[in-house]
Amino acid sequence: MDNLLRLLFALLLVFAALGIRGLARYLKLPRPPFGIAIFAAIGWFVFHGIGFTGGSRHFNAVDEVVLSYAAIRYLLWFIVEIPPKYGLFKPLPNVLRDLLFWLIFGVTLVVLLKVHGGLDLAGLLTTSAVLTAVLGFALQEPLKDFFAGIEIQIDPPFRRGDWIEVGEEGGVVDGMNLMDTTLRMVDNSLLSFSNGKITHERVKIFEVGEPVGNSFSVSLDYQLPPGQAVEFLRSTLRSNLKVLRDPEPQIWLGSYDDFSIRYDIIVFQEEVEPAARNSLKSDLLSQIWYALEREGRSFPYPVMEVSRWKPLQVPNDPALLVAQDRLRHLKDAWLFKGLDSQQLELLVANVRFVRFGPGEMIVNQGDEGSTLYQVIRGQVEVLVSSAGKPFVSVALVGEETILGEMSLLTNEPRSASLRAVGECMLLEVERRDLQPIFQADPELLEELAELVADRRAALEKLSSDQAESREQGILAMMRKLFA
Repeated sequence: MDNLLRLLFALLLVFAALGIRGLARYLKLPRPPFGIAIFAAIGWFVFHGIGFTGGSRHFNAVDEVVLSYAAIRYLLWFIVEIPPKYGLFKPLPNVLRDLLFWLIFGVTLVVLLKVHGGLDLAGLLTTSAVLTAVLGFALQEPLKDFFAGIEIQIDPPFRRGDWIEVGEEGGVVDGMNLMDTTLRMVDNSLLSFSNGKITHERVKIFEVGEPVGNSFSVSLDYQLPPGQAVEFLRSTLRSNLKVLRDPEPQIWLGSYDDFSIRYDIIVFQEEVEPAARNSLKSDLLSQIWYALEREGRSFPYPVMEVSRWKPLQVPNDPALLVAQDRLRHLKDAWLFKGLDSQQLELLVANVRFVRFGPGEMIVNQGDEGSTLYQVIRGQVEVLVSSAGKPFVSVALVGEETILGEMSLLTNEPRSASLRAVGECMLLEVERRDLQPIFQADPELLEELAELVADRRAALEKLSSDQAESREQGILAMMRKLFA
């Protein structure tokens, strides 16, 4: 009869576990510990009622231990795992959940072994003072890492995927456990730090999806007033598409040095890896150099002797190109074919060559523009953005191409952004350069309007009526601008 009751109780445990598992599936709850319930039912059936004597008395507690093990697991499942499903509190980290389980089970195990098995584990541990001291010294560092891991799990300062820098080392958080934290380095290797080291050292954290600051300094000449220098740097920084507009780049006057004024700069970008940050810094420093050259300036340097300075002749330097070069390129341009030799000579005296560095923005979509450019050397990429979407490359143009004529002639906002592909040289024509030519020959406005309208109609595939209307609109805007 006793065996039958044991069997019925074990079957009752199994059916109860099946019922809980079915209910959890129906309510879409976290998966309950079903296998543990089966193990407990079998263990209880096998060991319950068996009496051990002598040195094996502690086995009398086996049936109670296995039942307690399963009961504690189900209790934690109900208390810890189900409430977060309904938003009562945040899910507890697995490490803390397991630690809580072993703490409760450890206390239960000590009590059950003493009551049912006659084994006093608590007394054994408290009377072994020497053993306790030895274990304490041996486990000093592991315990420090262990409790540091608990601290990180309870209030995590970072999460998997964040970039952190511990001392001189930095990488993406790849894994966290109670003893150590693993970082994936830039060379794809894994580096583990003990949690004790992380909690006691200075750690820099970059959260995933948050803007990343990139700091550097630039020294400019004393002859450039600080206010103008800051605006010049801000305009150059904003022209790079990788520099975020929110947060805005920040520029401060850092110090007055012996030969220059130092400006401290911080820009923000999306990529956090050192290679990406160094790449953006390199691009910005390069673009500042080219922008300074276009302004007729250069970086200051200490002068060690008193002598007349002679500029070095750099290959492709725009300053080396003479008026005949400008005249030759203007004659080849489709836009200026209606100009006679005298008008071309007048225009040549005012236009200039400008140079842009690799990846540098020449104009930005939506900006007002009073200049056009003719590509002399290199290539220019045409970028377009619509409805706030990222820029898309729509064309790659080469030598002798004219860009920006509509903004110059009609004052329309820039319809696209232009970016230098590699180093390129452009012939720049400003609206004021054409002003005296149109004032001396007003009929030239009609010829130029017809020329521009025909070219736009061919590009946009307009009908004859649409082309005629477009020509009249261009002519009206030109007369207004150049009156």
